[in-house]
Amino acid sequence: MNTPKESTVGKNTSLEKAFAILDCFINDPNEKMTATTLCKKTGLNFSTCYRLSEVLYANGFLFKDEVEKTYSLGWKFMLMSNTGAVAWEKILQDIAPPYMTSLRNLYQENVSIYVQIERKRKCLIRIEGNQLVRNIVKQGSIADIYLGSPGKTLLAFLPPEERGKYAEISEEFSAELDAVRDAGFCTTTAEKTPGVTSISAPIFNTEGRIIGALSLSGPTFRFVSADFEEKVSHVKQCAQQITSAIKHHFQSWHGAPFSGDEEHED
Repeated sequence: MNTPKESTVGKNTSLEKAFAILDCFINDPNEKMTATTLCKKTGLNFSTCYRLSEVLYANGFLFKDEVEKTYSLGWKFMLMSNTGAVAWEKILQDIAPPYMTSLRNLYQENVSIYVQIERKRKCLIRIEGNQLVRNIVKQGSIADIYLGSPGKTLLAFLPPEERGKYAEISEEFSAELDAVRDAGFCTTTAEKTPGVTSISAPIFNTEGRIIGALSLSGPTFRFVSADFEEKVSHVKQCAQQITSAIKHHFQSWHGAPFSGDEEHED
């Protein structure tokens, strides 16, 4: 006679200990806690609490501030939660595609919008180019934020006090981000994907905070051409029009989709 396996519910398993750590952030999802604080709240010994916190951090469920030595909820919870950032994502998904499609039709190249999730960037919307040879990025894919023009754009337009929290941003990289902010756009070649060049520009919400990076990309051999500066201008303009449409969205009015014919505004 087979004996049923004993239930692990209620047992002091590593999984339950990890859940206990995550439970510490229920009352305030934005709170930051040191490993010592987490130990006191969970009753776990320091070595166990620290080890499990590092496992949760490595898997994206916690975020670790290397400067303050604190933990907070990680980017995977941002994907699952109904936060303000997610609300802006929904607005982008509702408003941006017609503008993106018009930009795609202008150059037949890929057009995407990326959003920031802590130290990652997510491809929120993807309008594929019509060219036979093109770089492939899946909508919803996650990548590191530090490489490529979309990630650098997202970082460049953060408020200074928020950018300052990223300890791994060197003075040299910070100067590069300042240049991106001053120019109003970013362009990179082969930083994330060999043989691919991209141009990105910021999209802002009604409060002037960056909520996305619009990107036009394609194979370098075709993308970097005599009309490259025109591409830069049109990417900036399209991003500005999406920003304007978002503002008009709250006044129950939408601007006309991007055509590439309007006068560019810096």
